[in-house]
Amino acid sequence: MVPIKICVIDDRIDWEVLHKLVPYYQKRFSVKELEGNGGNKGTPSSSFPLRVTHGTLCTALLIESLHKKGTLEQVVISGLMMNHGYSNHSLPTLIRALQYCITEKYDIISTSLRMYHLLYARQMLPLLHQLQSSAVLVAAASNDLKLTYPAAFPCVLGVKRQVCKSNVSQKLIRLVHNPIDGIEVAAAYTETSVLKTLRDEYNLNYETSNSILVPQISAEIAYILAQNQRLLPKENILALFDAQTVEAEKFGEAADNLRTASSDNIIPILLFRYADQDYDYIMLLGKRLQNQFECGGYTCTILYDLFSQSDFEAGWYQLSKSDVNNCIPFCQRAG
Repeated sequence: MVPIKICVIDDRIDWEVLHKLVPYYQKRFSVKELEGNGGNKGTPSSSFPLRVTHGTLCTALLIESLHKKGTLEQVVISGLMMNHGYSNHSLPTLIRALQYCITEKYDIISTSLRMYHLLYARQMLPLLHQLQSSAVLVAAASNDLKLTYPAAFPCVLGVKRQVCKSNVSQKLIRLVHNPIDGIEVAAAYTETSVLKTLRDEYNLNYETSNSILVPQISAEIAYILAQNQRLLPKENILALFDAQTVEAEKFGEAADNLRTASSDNIIPILLFRYADQDYDYIMLLGKRLQNQFECGGYTCTILYDLFSQSDFEAGWYQLSKSDVNNCIPFCQRAG
């Protein structure tokens, strides 16, 4: 069988900590730096104590999850590492990462990289569409569940924490149909040896983090690919997730489809009232307004109560008549 190729895009790895977290895995796989110098040294990130960088955490969880699924020996892991941490990206860096993944023909790309500005994030779409035909990109939603790209794009498999109900059995992986934030996969937090070690020895708790779910979902997809001997379209993978009956034993505290807004950098709202017969005119007006703003370098998002679902590439969002007071502030953060 041809090995399944997985690329982790994150910040740097500390090999000593990685091998402590997953002692049965003592290899050093290929790592390419995307920014600056430093080679493959795995310099620690100052934002994570005791050398537990975000890249170390997510790589350890990927290895652990692959090991549990029995597919670790069928997978070749590589890394694309950013010197400046996983949450501080420039668009050129993200584009270089996607171009590299296309060139190297990865099957699965596992990342927490993100952008919040749709106008700039759209520049990734040609590469994301190209990747879609040959790979699955798994990306984390923002922890406060703002609209996040590329996770919200339909050509990407976005992952977030699922809603937790006390004393109720739930699936480990659940699909969210017509999500307001574009994230179609909601996964439950489950206790693992890596997470227990981080909590007990490093005093680090990740129960509320979406990032830790991405390597676990990536391992599930690797298992599906190994079983089918070929890459499946995203829709087929989602259907297989939906059919799974494995239940979670423990959940972290989280909220599903959480809408958040803050008082800073709130973008202005233009509100149009319309008659039902003006639908075509309103659509045309909305497109022209959006085009004018974007030509000036501004993001412009459209909310409309007659949309049956949102278009996250175009920036057109479904406005819920029953939840306008929450929907509008949430989408104000979409730019």
